[in-house]
Amino acid sequence: MNFKVVSCQACMTAALVAFAPVSHADFLSDLFGSASKEPVVLPLSTAQILQDEVYAVDGKKISAWEVKEVKTKRKTSYQFVQVMGKESLPSTQIDAGSVVTSTGKVKLEKPIGVTFLKNGDVQLSYGLKKAPVVIDMELKAFDVSGQKIANYLKTKDGKESADAEKAGSATFPKGSIAYKAVTKFVNGEMVLPVRESFTNAKAPKDIVENFSSVPYCLSYEPRVGSNAYGITFNKAESKATSGKYTILPVRRDTIFCKPSGEPAVANGTWNLVKTARNTAVVLTIPSNVDPRDFGIKTHENGVAKVAFIAPGKGDHVFRPGRYYAKGSKLEGQNFLFNKVAALAVSNEIGSKF
Repeated sequence: MNFKVVSCQACMTAALVAFAPVSHADFLSDLFGSASKEPVVLPLSTAQILQDEVYAVDGKKISAWEVKEVKTKRKTSYQFVQVMGKESLPSTQIDAGSVVTSTGKVKLEKPIGVTFLKNGDVQLSYGLKKAPVVIDMELKAFDVSGQKIANYLKTKDGKESADAEKAGSATFPKGSIAYKAVTKFVNGEMVLPVRESFTNAKAPKDIVENFSSVPYCLSYEPRVGSNAYGITFNKAESKATSGKYTILPVRRDTIFCKPSGEPAVANGTWNLVKTARNTAVVLTIPSNVDPRDFGIKTHENGVAKVAFIAPGKGDHVFRPGRYYAKGSKLEGQNFLFNKVAALAVSNEIGSKF
């Protein structure tokens, strides 16, 4: 899908259509393209966008947010408001339930603070005021009036949503705006998914020792040509801060992780990574293995890394999640909407607004 700010083709088409027979209008439109076929980039900052309600439509689940200005005699501040639903803005873009710190898990729900930065991003703060987890987000706006609604119903990994078929050939009404989000990690963070799982390891050495003779099964993206893998470590490296792991094909028909008996496919490396907040055993995927078979989506490759994250206060075991290095950026693959567009989507797919 191509986005444009200004198209001189539209001007050329208009001029030609003025002198061409009406029967040729469709031909000229197909030849040059038209404004109705491409969304137009709108010159709106993230601050301007969030002054109005922004919606995420996921089937019957609709969430919405806006930022309200709070003025006092001393200063002007901003308050992040959950208008509808329960899903957080970051979790609509990535599978992020919480950030793990040494003092505990910080839920990425309602932020405790909102700051608009000079570069146009909005900075959301979570957790404790003295040492918050901060995540920057950038929103880009597109006028999608006249566009097919189905084309903008995507999952988090950019695939067509199950609701797209319900929308059929319906188009967005005038005034419809769609948004793309970019999530930016200001600091290196250890992130757990919304649905957590766990290991029985209480220390980094336990990860290596416990999964040396018995593999740890990785989640993988269900698709044609997918591979189910497990990994094993070298027990002799249990006290090291880096080492190698082996990737083995595993069976898909058992509850417990069992090797299929096929030869190992590759070796990868691991490192004990420490941030200012926490520690994790982080895996580097070898180049000859598809990251999707490690649960890493195509658009996450090179940004997110599989990590066994050390427990924070109140937890007792390492849990699998993602490590995002300082400065990491992840462009969302789905769309958010303004109220006009969200209402149109809701009406077409039969969700309750």
